[in-house]
Amino acid sequence: MSRALSYARLTLAAVIWGSMYPLGAYAVRFVAPTAIGAWRYGVAGLLLVPIVQRREGWSLSSLKRNAVPLLGMAGTGVFAFNVTLFYGLRSTSAVNAALIMALAPALTTLLSAALRRRRIALLQWVGLSCGLAGVACVASGGSWGVLRALRFARGDLLLMLAVCAWALYTVIPERYVRALSPLQATAASSLLGAALLAALALYQGSGTASLPTPNLLAALLYMAVIGTVLALSWWNEGVVRLGAARAILFMNLVPVSAALISVCLGQRLQAADLYGAVLVITGVTVAVSQRQ
Repeated sequence: MSRALSYARLTLAAVIWGSMYPLGAYAVRFVAPTAIGAWRYGVAGLLLVPIVQRREGWSLSSLKRNAVPLLGMAGTGVFAFNVTLFYGLRSTSAVNAALIMALAPALTTLLSAALRRRRIALLQWVGLSCGLAGVACVASGGSWGVLRALRFARGDLLLMLAVCAWALYTVIPERYVRALSPLQATAASSLLGAALLAALALYQGSGTASLPTPNLLAALLYMAVIGTVLALSWWNEGVVRLGAARAILFMNLVPVSAALISVCLGQRLQAADLYGAVLVITGVTVAVSQRQ
């Protein structure tokens, strides 16, 4: 697989995750976040199992050998990330959330460099800075007053935990998963994570066993099939192919794509959205141009 295809798939994954914001906002009106996550990853995992069997087959010995990193992926990127993100969003502002999540590339780059014992190149720092500035521009509407008025709430701590969880999730397959394809790792970690989310949802009395309405079912299927089977598989594939430090930069495209999708849904495009998009795309382009 060419690097260009990996970059394209990472970009598409970010666009898809940006499109899930309005769907998530709709779904949480009817179902608890843990139940949504359980449905999403459970359906995705069950869909991926026969796909993997037909394309690659399953190796019980490889699954056993990778049991710890797979559980780590499920516990961080599926369980911890979704729980801390959704509950953090309940008690903080959208601006705070976007800015805190924009720290994920820097944290992941630092963690990956530490694990691989490599220095972070200057172009990577430039790209990270441009990406953070672009997200800040989009989130604040280009207003310094909004940024100066930031106040941190209890939910911000949960979002910081979400950033840490996603950073760990991103570096695990690159560093620790062996003899499993990205598709196999995605399927196994999705099912494990769904089990953890379902257990928490049932403990909370969220009712994962109840059947969703047709509209809610359509939203959940989109999140499962497009947002997980496709996007998460492409993401894990890009991490393995390009490395965590490069792949994580594409996370900055998520708020940009969410803003553009909002425009398609009728929201007016602001100049700050365009400036922010240019900064984010510039940051990604500069950083990925750095040779490893």
